Amino acid sequence: MARLCDLGLTERIKEGMDNDCFKWKDGMSEEMFLNSPEVQDQLFFRHCTDLAGRINKEFGSEFGKQKHGVMITLSGLIAGAHLLGIGGVRDFINNGENKKDGYNTSIKDYIQSFVGFDLEKLI
Repeated sequence: MARLCDLGLTERIKEGMDNDCFKWKDGMSEEMFLNSPEVQDQLFFRHCTDLAGRINKEFGSEFGKQKHGVMITLSGLIAGAHLLGIGGVRDFINNGENKKDGYNTSIKDYIQSFVGFDLEKLI
């Protein structure tokens, strides 16, 4: 819900990052979102484009380098940011922190698994 807020579909109603801290904006609901693959695809493209711009600006100088045993690429960092946010990517690149999501998937796994996809059109 927090990322959907960033993308304009929800709004914050109280402090925190839990889903109950947000509500759907007028004209949208969870049911509408979940039942509309077109809206989901459009938002995922916006999500990736936004991440690509932010990642390129902050970490572009790291592309093509090995960091903490992983080749750093735009696609890998987008995947890592999708998993744990820009802060998670920053912590990995700067400090080697290999945080994990709720399913025990590490950011290093995502960065490594998604190395080398051609996403230049996103930036």
